[in-house]
Amino acid sequence: MSNENILLAKEIFMKYGGSHFHMEREGEYQYYKSFGISKEQERLWIGEYLKEMLNNIEGEDIISPFFSEFTSTIRRSKDTLYFKKLLELIKKKRIDIDSFSQMRMAEEIFRIIESFREENNDSKNVKVINDAKDLALDILNGIIKNPITVATYYRDIGYLDDAIQEDKIIYRLQRLIEKWKK
Repeated sequence: MSNENILLAKEIFMKYGGSHFHMEREGEYQYYKSFGISKEQERLWIGEYLKEMLNNIEGEDIISPFFSEFTSTIRRSKDTLYFKKLLELIKKKRIDIDSFSQMRMAEEIFRIIESFREENNDSKNVKVINDAKDLALDILNGIIKNPITVATYYRDIGYLDDAIQEDKIIYRLQRLIEKWKK
């Protein structure tokens, strides 16, 4: 395959964050598939994509559109290395952000844990999963013991009006803690 075709395939792959679902939805999957890119090459490209996303969230407010894309890509790729890097970043940045953002971080950790459990019972991931669960529960317990805060960013998003009410946040926190403390 020519370098030009490899670059074109990579461009499509990166555009959709490696998601075949999103390629299919946008009508580009068959074209991408025609390049015959190996799973190994896709793993390399996902690594590049995750590195780029991590750089984006390290340099700005952690709860950004890049955060959601980063966590979604970790769930799809089951990338333990970048999951560990995400956990380290959350440990560093969680103190300086509002309660609602912290809760979102914990929820994303739990979603990643669930994705790892669905398809990856590898014993090397057990420690990462347990550490992640402990971190997320620590975040939630810390939030519930302190006054609830919500960043202005969320207050300006109309569809979140109900979700950012203190009683709704506390209810959500309690449900998450109950579900995951086992």
